[in-house]
Amino acid sequence: MAEIKIGWGRENVTPTGPCMVAGQMSNRLALQILDQLYTTALALEADQTKVIMISLDAVAFRQKLMEAIREKFA
Repeated sequence: MAEIKIGWGRENVTPTGPCMVAGQMSNRLALQILDQLYTTALALEADQTKVIMISLDAVAFRQKLMEAIREKFA
C-alpha cells in the first residue's frame, strides 16, 4: 500500500481597508469587518499522484487568478 502524504494550510485574506462587496444585485462598499475571510488548501500525495484542493471565501474571483494558480502548481 502506498504512503499518503497530507498537508493543510489556512490563511486570513480579509482586506485591510474599505473594499467593494459583490452580491445582492448591487455593489456595496464595506467599511468594517464582520467576519474574517480565509483561503484553505489541502494537498495530498500518493505514489506519483498529487492533488491540491483550494477553498476561498469569495463570491467569485478573476480568471487570471485561477490561471496563475494553475500555472504555479502544474
